[in-house]
Amino acid sequence: MPGQTKSHIAKGVLPGSAPQLIWLRRDLRLTDHAALHAALAQPHPVVLVFVFDTTILEPLRAEHGLAQPIDRRLGFIHASLQAIDDELKSMGSRLVCGYGPADERVPQLAQALGACRVISAQDFEPAAIARDLQVAQSLKALGADFVQVKDQTVFQGTELLTGAGRPFSVFTPYKKAWLRTFEPSMAAERATRDLPTRVLSIEGLAAAGLQAQAMPQAQSDRPADWGLGLPSLGSMGFSDDSLKAISLEPAAKGAQTLLRDFETRAHLYQEARDFPAVKGPSYLSTHLRFGTISLRECVRKAI
Repeated sequence: MPGQTKSHIAKGVLPGSAPQLIWLRRDLRLTDHAALHAALAQPHPVVLVFVFDTTILEPLRAEHGLAQPIDRRLGFIHASLQAIDDELKSMGSRLVCGYGPADERVPQLAQALGACRVISAQDFEPAAIARDLQVAQSLKALGADFVQVKDQTVFQGTELLTGAGRPFSVFTPYKKAWLRTFEPSMAAERATRDLPTRVLSIEGLAAAGLQAQAMPQAQSDRPADWGLGLPSLGSMGFSDDSLKAISLEPAAKGAQTLLRDFETRAHLYQEARDFPAVKGPSYLSTHLRFGTISLRECVRKAI
């Protein structure tokens, strides 16, 4: 790709325990986080990573049909990741961002850093399942584990079925079975309070050859394969105005603002939800889609 640069990561230079990579996808927060919670139960340092997957971005650009399109979805994701990077900076670390096909970039970083495992939240879309299978095979060849945890659902797969052993197709019976089967432990917080003492430091990341994302010098420039912090939207072929086009406050802060507001009127939801002109729903759907708020936290508030 014209103008593309690569991060020259030095292999095998990290001292101490092999790190764990936390691959963020649809869990863009640092609290009540299943993958981080699983990592913090192990003695290895933690590196948080996100991949701007070109197998997703390139069709997205084609969908808009413009050279530098505005995309609100990408703007929301970018702003939410920036908030995570800012929080990690306060802990003396950084978010490590990749650019390229995720099924290639994740194993590359794991090999370069000598990671013992990659942990992510399980995804259920067909393309994501195929991608994760490829990543798991690549990591196995490197001698690293690929661990997936439940984060986006309370029940998944075959955990909640009809009496005939089939998926539910009608909401009311599903709701009754859900409430009958639910236990509070299923929505318990996946705590991450030890994260500030467990993230790999900026110095450790720099020792591995990871450098801060460079500002593009030309429109043809593309981000590094891996770097510290976020590449600009412009360097990925999207308009930086995507950030201005967001119609709701992104990141965990925005989600918490909406949740607090909804708590004051949740008792009116059943009546108000049917009237578009009335402030009835929570407006949390985008935050739940990208995981800037924990589904478990919402369940704890609702039950």
